[in-house]
Amino acid sequence: MKWDQASVETYLKNWEVIDTALIPVIKVELGSQAAESINRAAWVYGIANQLEEQLAGRVILLPAIPYTHTAEPVINYLVSFAEEMSQKASNVIYLTAEQELREKDAFNPIKLLVIDLAEKAIQQPSTQDLFDVAQKYVPFLIRLWQKG
Repeated sequence: MKWDQASVETYLKNWEVIDTALIPVIKVELGSQAAESINRAAWVYGIANQLEEQLAGRVILLPAIPYTHTAEPVINYLVSFAEEMSQKASNVIYLTAEQELREKDAFNPIKLLVIDLAEKAIQQPSTQDLFDVAQKYVPFLIRLWQKG
């Protein structure tokens, strides 16, 4: 389920069983780094959409959280946002391609999926590419739900 007008009625009818909020985290870089930043964002959005489609009924895809420069300020925000969201969604999952976020110890209390794009970040993702990468994360989410 997506956070949009088309899904609002479905969400309101089923919010009690939608226990996972999926939130892309995108680093926005302008100037000479813009093309690479946009490609990473395209991958993250695409994978998030694939996960939402494959796990419909349990997942709500929320709008992306953008940030610039360093990871420190966004980390504090993500921790407090997850705490607040956990009152309605027992699982708050952040999805990003930014390796710098993985390196921060503050992420222990939150769930962060960091996509390793390596050479993929230079190419435009195809639907099949997005599906294939999303498949790597489906077992993680299923295990999360099984732990309950």
